[in-house]
Amino acid sequence: MHTSPRSGGPPAAASCWTSVSSTPNPHAVAFLGPAPAARGPTEVEQVADLLGDIDFPAALAALPSDDHAAGALIGHGAEGLRHGPGTYPAAHFAALRAFFAGASQRGLAVVSWWD
Repeated sequence: MHTSPRSGGPPAAASCWTSVSSTPNPHAVAFLGPAPAARGPTEVEQVADLLGDIDFPAALAALPSDDHAAGALIGHGAEGLRHGPGTYPAAHFAALRAFFAGASQRGLAVVSWWD
């Protein structure tokens, strides 16, 4: 588990996502959504802690070993997985975890958007 020197412990899982859109958007509180989302240093620390708590290898181990079956179970465009269900997601999850850990350690805010 990632812990920041500022908090010393796991975060509360509430309200890590803040919409920076001028109009209300029900999707602004999720990883995927059309509105940009801002996370201040406190929220970035919470996200880093939550990502650090995830046992990603265990989650991948629960998936079927067949690429097509794993992709169908995951959904969201993962139906075309190749080379095992953990190859692509594991590298990207590790990068996401490292990004938020580094941002948290530096006390940075993060803005995300999708286009």
